[in-house]
Amino acid sequence: WLFVFDQLSFFSVSGCPLLTTTGLSGLIQLQELEELELTNCPGATAELFKYYSQHLPRCMVI
Repeated sequence: WLFVFDQLSFFSVSGCPLLTTTGLSGLIQLQELEELELTNCPGATAELFKYYSQHLPRCMVI
């Protein structure tokens, strides 16, 4: 379903407690993403931030 949003540049899931690391990892398909907000998301682990920095190097993850 993410292919519909392939030009998305900003995405916020701030405060979504039900998101998992597995679910969030699929966002690497959004190669045009410039900013991703994950504040207050329990699934946003340090490992996930590292994963994003490797797969979405142009994206600022907060």
